[in-house]
Amino acid sequence: MLRRIPPAVHFVQDTFIAAFLILAPLFLALGSTATLLSTAGGVFLVVYNGITDRPGALYPLISESIHRVLDYAGIVLLLILPWILSVSDVLSGIFSDTDRWYFFSVGIVAFALAVFVDFTPDRRGGSLKARLPRWLATNVLGFLICFAALSLLQLWP
Repeated sequence: MLRRIPPAVHFVQDTFIAAFLILAPLFLALGSTATLLSTAGGVFLVVYNGITDRPGALYPLISESIHRVLDYAGIVLLLILPWILSVSDVLSGIFSDTDRWYFFSVGIVAFALAVFVDFTPDRRGGSLKARLPRWLATNVLGFLICFAALSLLQLWP
């Protein structure tokens, strides 16, 4: 039987996806609109990841079921928004093919990860003071690893 990904591991996955959305525009040749949307999406993911009621959360405010809805809504936006915005005559040309495929690729990876997540609540809380070091460590480490990986890809011949 296939094991589901526990919420604590999904927290780390979300951190890596957020780090990638925020840092990738620094290394990839994305347009200004794609950079803005990618960075905004990454920041939004950090925020709602930090307020979801699960291990690693900074301030548990929303339930796992709301988090799941936000995950899938974000995935749908990643997959279709660049094409929808490019159809309009007013907005045509704001996304290059690279921008579209960047969002589509990130959306596919996020979907592949989200499908296997166990969204049942897992409450191992504690006070905000007790949760802050783990939340900071996970986010800082995720951003550093993502930054290092993107830097190495930039050096690839």
